[in-house]
Formats: sequence, C-alpha cells, structure tokens
Amino acid sequence: MRADTASPRPYAATTPPHATTVRTALPDLAKTILAEPSWDALAATLADAEHAGHNPRALLTEAAARRELDTAESISDVLVWRLRRTADLPAYAPTPETTRASRPNDQQTAARQLPTPSTPRAPRR
Repeated sequence: MRADTASPRPYAATTPPHATTVRTALPDLAKTILAEPSWDALAATLADAEHAGHNPRALLTEAAARRELDTAESISDVLVWRLRRTADLPAYAPTPETTRASRPNDQQTAARQLPTPSTPRAPRR
C-alpha cells in the first residue's frame, strides 16, 4: 500500500458546503448554527440561493440582520425561512419516498378519496 493513500483528506474536502459562508457572514453565531440539526437545510438553502444567482454571504448577512435571532429555538430554521422568502426560492415539497412511506397502499388511499355516485351509471358503449 502506498503511503500517500492513507493520508487524511485536506481541510477543504471535509468542510461542509457553505460552512465558510456562515463563519464569515455570522462569526458570532456560526458555532451554534453549525451544531444545529437543521444546519443541512440551511446549507442546502444557501446552495439553492447561489444556484439562483444570489450572493449567499450577502443574503445570509441580510437575513440575520432583519430581526433578532436570540430567542429562536433554531437559528438555522429561522434563517432558512428568511432566505427562501428574500431570494424568492420555493419551499421544498415532500419527496416521493416520504409521501409513499406515509401511505401504505396508494390504491386504497385513492379509492377512499373518490366520491361514490348516488345512482349507478349506465355502462358506456
């Protein structure tokens, strides 16, 4: 085995996407934000904003300055909401896997949602 294959990855490869953006835009809050469970949603939102042509750092700075964040249960959640509204990004819809998992049988669900006619229809010709 070659020695260079066992070396650790460089710092940039292990840094989560947009962690640097958060650290530079919000240095006082970065440690808290990066430790929150919803940090991934904030990183994805920053990536979406960047993909839509926005400057993620400027947008994040603006969203954080809009109102206080000290009383937020999740700073990441609040920032995701503010960023999506400011950047005019769509809210995420449930994934097909999530939707399917919540319904054990799609045919039974569809059958229950269809109204039943009060009088029987004549067969089609």
